[in-house]
Amino acid sequence: MVTEEKFAYLQTSLPVLLVLLKSKKMEADNQDPVKKELEECQGYHYSQSSNVSSLSRNIVYGIIGTSWVLIYANGSYHQPCTWLIIALGLSFVYLLLDLTHYFSDSCSYRREYFRLDRDQKTEGILYRHEEYMDGVSKRSFHLLIAKFVCVLMIAVIFVIGILRQLEIF
Repeated sequence: MVTEEKFAYLQTSLPVLLVLLKSKKMEADNQDPVKKELEECQGYHYSQSSNVSSLSRNIVYGIIGTSWVLIYANGSYHQPCTWLIIALGLSFVYLLLDLTHYFSDSCSYRREYFRLDRDQKTEGILYRHEEYMDGVSKRSFHLLIAKFVCVLMIAVIFVIGILRQLEIF
């Protein structure tokens, strides 16, 4: 049962509690755009680089598989030409580059997510967030270009290797 003293206390405390609740909500609202921007940026980057990397990875796996078929056909080992060996080696370099790309981006996004969570009330957080994400995006873009160039080189060397292995060229 609520006594008169408790009722009076609640009446005087209620405005203070409402102000505290509102200020907590405002802090959360101020943080939400930052996290939303991070998630939006991360989602866009992930979808684009994921599509490019998936396609490139499938091409590299196809090159590795085809090289295996050309080198080890009909149950016996055939001496591969140098071009196929180079294409095979570069394919593994590509897979390592792909792994490095995803590992570095995952670490960067994780670091930024925890920094945003830690520095919620810090002034200038949006500016630092944008600056940091610009750096991550630039690095990721350079890695995507390197992966694309690597796949092009592998494809050209692989075609030359197939032609040499089949003694067409």
